[in-house]
Parts: sequence; C-alpha cells; structure tokens
Amino acid sequence: MLIVYFTLVKYIHSVFRIIYHFFILLYMNICMFLNQRKKAKKLFLGNSISYKASNFIYRALLKLNILESTFHKIYKLEKVESKIEMLEDAFIRNVRAKPFVFLDGWGFNSEILHLKHKQTIKELFLPNESDDKHAKKIMQGLQKTSDTIIGVHVRRGDYEHFEGGRYYFGFEDYVSFMEATNELFGNRSICFLVVSNEDCLAKFQEFKRSKIHISQQSAMVDLLLLTMCDYIIGPPSTFSLWASYCNNIPQILIRSKDQSFDICDFKTYDERRLEG
Repeated sequence: MLIVYFTLVKYIHSVFRIIYHFFILLYMNICMFLNQRKKAKKLFLGNSISYKASNFIYRALLKLNILESTFHKIYKLEKVESKIEMLEDAFIRNVRAKPFVFLDGWGFNSEILHLKHKQTIKELFLPNESDDKHAKKIMQGLQKTSDTIIGVHVRRGDYEHFEGGRYYFGFEDYVSFMEATNELFGNRSICFLVVSNEDCLAKFQEFKRSKIHISQQSAMVDLLLLTMCDYIIGPPSTFSLWASYCNNIPQILIRSKDQSFDICDFKTYDERRLEG
C-alpha cells in the first residue's frame, strides 16, 4: 500500500510539474510575441520564491548528506571546468528517473540552446533606456579620440576567495595585461576602458602606454559599456562573458599572471563555446 501511495504521488507531481512549466513558458512567449517584455521579465524573475524554497531544501539535504533517495537526486559539479551538456540522452534519462533533481555547478548548460535562442535571451534582459543612453554617450566620447576601445574587467572583491583566489590579480598585474595587449595592436590609437567592482581610480596612474578611462558608473552602465567595446580582457567572469555573448565581442580570458597574449586569443563567446 505504501509503495502504491508513493508511486501515485510521484506521477501526480510529474504531471503537475509538466503542466505548470508548459503554461509558464506559454505565457512568457505570448508576452514576447505581444512585445510586452516587462511582463515576461517579471514572470521570469517572479519564480524567485520557488527558487528560494528549492534552494533551502537542497542545502538541508546536502548538509544531511542525503544525496539520493526514491524521490530525489543531487548532481554536484565540484570543479568550475566540469561541463555537462543538458541535451545529452544520458543526462536526460538520469534526470527523468527522479521526481526531484537538484543541479549544483556552473557546468550545467546547453550550448546548442544558447546559440539557438540567443536573440530571445537578449530580449529578456534588455537594459532600461536611461542606462543605455548614458553608456552610449560615454562610449561616443571615447570613440572620438581613439580607433579601438578595449574593455578591461578588473574583477577583485569576491575573487579573493573564489576558487582559492585563482583569478584574483593585483592592480600591477592588470597593468601588465594592458601593456601586453597594447603590443598586439601596433600603432593603432587605443583607449582602455576599465570597469571594476572596486575603486581603482588611482591604481592605474603608472600606465602611460595608451589612453585609459576608469569607469565610475553603476554596474549596469559598466556592463553596457563592455558590450560596446571592440575587445575585452579580464578573468573568467559571467559579467564580462555576458558582454561578449550579447554583442559578439572578441575576448581574452585571463587565467594566470604569466599568461602570454596573442591576437588570435581574442574569441567571441560563440567561437569559444563551439570549440568546446
């Protein structure tokens, strides 16, 4: 009797989950079709309550070391470099085997769907008009005196502890990165646009090789400025990766202090993902 009860609960939950997500996606697509992006965005973000609830349950199960049961399974990727293509048959079969599946890790992704639905994803996260105008005004001013704008994402702060400080570089390291990048462009008139999650206005005074502009704008305006650059350099970070993703900006991902730089290392998000 108990087995029958649990089986019934399992199938009822599966059916409810399919119906729920079907109508959520249907409504979002209707909003997009009617050009009501704000409604679609609110609906997308409105699921944060269910996310917080599932996150609480996940952390409780993890703390109790209950990684798998009749009703759930936890997939946890320990390494940042680990990747799982979510459209692979093996992964889909494993996910469908349990009513509740918790995924933890950066590597759960589908590059196929990213490329296929790129325009829709970008439309869901369109910036507000005032931030967009402000960023364009700044960029137009920089382009008047320089041929090439290179965005420099100085990611510090939380990176001191993320991955054991692997991508936490000193300001002097960023100066070296900029000097190495400058060498790649010969006599072209370059301006380095620096954005950071720390105050670094006085940290780049020793850099004299090219023009430099230290942004002191909001995070959103900084992100928009990166999407308008000709190139981007910086450590692996979703912040600058999003900029590269949105406008196909060639980017160099800096992974170590002694990394060598070559013009061929600049790759767009799509090029990097297709290479695997």
